[in-house]
Amino acid sequence: MALSSILAAVEPTILEICEASGVAGLSYGISHAGENYFGNFGFRNVLEKLPPNEETIYHLGSLTKFFTAAMVGILVEKGQLDWTTPVREILPEFETPGSPTTGAELTLLDLLYHRTGWAQKLDIWLQGSNRLLIPKEDTIRTCGYLEQYQYNNWGYCLAGEVIERAAGKSYGSLNPSNMAEAYMPLDDKTPWHVPRPEIQDGTLMGSAGGLRSCVKDLLKVYENLLLATKHQFAENASSAPQSPFKQLQTIMTGHMPISNATPRENTYALGWARTQLPGPLGATGLNGMFVSEMPTSKAGSKSRLVLHHQGSMPGFTSAAFLFSETGTTLVVLSNSLPLNDAVDWIGQLLIESIFETEGGADSVKLAKESAEAHIQYCKEVGLELEALKNSGTPTSRPFEGYGGHYYNSIGNLCLQIKFEEGKLSLLFQGLLSEAYALHHLDSDTFHWHIHYNEDVRRARFTVMDANFYQIKFIATTGGAIDQLIWAHEPDIPEGEVFTKRKLNGL
Repeated sequence: MALSSILAAVEPTILEICEASGVAGLSYGISHAGENYFGNFGFRNVLEKLPPNEETIYHLGSLTKFFTAAMVGILVEKGQLDWTTPVREILPEFETPGSPTTGAELTLLDLLYHRTGWAQKLDIWLQGSNRLLIPKEDTIRTCGYLEQYQYNNWGYCLAGEVIERAAGKSYGSLNPSNMAEAYMPLDDKTPWHVPRPEIQDGTLMGSAGGLRSCVKDLLKVYENLLLATKHQFAENASSAPQSPFKQLQTIMTGHMPISNATPRENTYALGWARTQLPGPLGATGLNGMFVSEMPTSKAGSKSRLVLHHQGSMPGFTSAAFLFSETGTTLVVLSNSLPLNDAVDWIGQLLIESIFETEGGADSVKLAKESAEAHIQYCKEVGLELEALKNSGTPTSRPFEGYGGHYYNSIGNLCLQIKFEEGKLSLLFQGLLSEAYALHHLDSDTFHWHIHYNEDVRRARFTVMDANFYQIKFIATTGGAIDQLIWAHEPDIPEGEVFTKRKLNGL
């Protein structure tokens, strides 16, 4: 059967996945066997009922990471950088007080395949309404105080600083006119309009997730990438005719295992995950949180290598899949951060369709289960906090004793605790727009949890655990509260200490 007919037949399934997940709009593009195919669903602007097309611009999120690695490859080819260049040679002001040896030895390659060991610390830089809390100028010193983690935006953020310093140019920008609006679904799947991400050229995290594009242009880029990759590997070369991509033998090779869930290859390259199918996909997305086990994805009856990656920001999600053996590229972009990674479920469905796979996964069932599990997870977080509140002991002091401005160790993130009219509130960076009511839990512990729908209305990621919402106050000298602990990073359960400072010398 012709691929166009196969794709037409799966359109109702795609619509079901979108409905189950709370997707406002979505576009896909496929390049296979010399032909391009496009599909568009829902609305790029819900209020005005404007549909998307293959030229609609979406935020790409972490699909940006490959392009950052490609920029480094170009500078390596020009001799301006080397993959093993210590970061400190380019950025001498980069210091890691907690691990001086690591800071001295850290290379560009370490940054690009997530071997830094740094904590993700998403919420020290991104809060409600897609608002960036930290300026780009703070990138280098912020990276210096991070702790452990694996997959990490900060490495690519610092790589962007290296690129700009080595090249003497800005990372790049794009100002589209056919731009999709951003949405997140309420718990009844109604799309809620949220502000677009602030991440772009000239901001923090621009080189980790700031690019924007459309499925039509991405297909052209990835088609050229696959041709250049084939040439450079076959010829043992670092460049290819009529291609901007350099050093692809380094960029496209797996450098670190992702997991041991399959005996086949499942590694991370530079801005790409590599999985030998049959095997699980979705390693750089959130679907694994909400299903008991990721399905075994197949691409027909043969074992095939796929390079893939996902991206997400409040209001946008993305996924890309490349098959070098057949020259097949697939891109799925959405203007929603839905109840699951619908772009991943739809991407896996389209892979099965392209390669006429028999006995594929039930994508609609997976979408429904993961969406329901997401809502249930959020409810359980609230119930867990309520249980702590019901068993709590009274505070050790009047509420006003907790007020003040508390800072992280490098002083670029302030948690203001405000006492007003007998109540406490938490203000990130002291901003009224980032204020949350504090509720007492137990002794000197409070929480700022809000309902899932309120998270959506404030354009926040909605998958945080109960520890994330707790603020624990500590009295270390003279009996007065002078520190608080916020466990905002799951891999650092003991939390981060914020110390009270007096303002204006008072």
